[in-house]
Amino acid sequence: MVAINGSGKTTLFRAISQLISVNSGKIIAPSSLFYYETIEWFDGNLSGMDYLLYIKKCLNSSQKFRT
Repeated sequence: MVAINGSGKTTLFRAISQLISVNSGKIIAPSSLFYYETIEWFDGNLSGMDYLLYIKKCLNSSQKFRT
């Protein structure tokens, strides 16, 4: 999505992803929708795909330690 700064793009995607609540109305979105937001504290040299692969690796590692 492309629009001018301050037009509500991030707010819309956060609402669709249920990261924030909406005051009125209803949002219907497919469950397969994925929203990726830049994380400022993370390595800015990673692409979105590299970040997702890193998260997958971390999740797989943490599951090995669960009993």
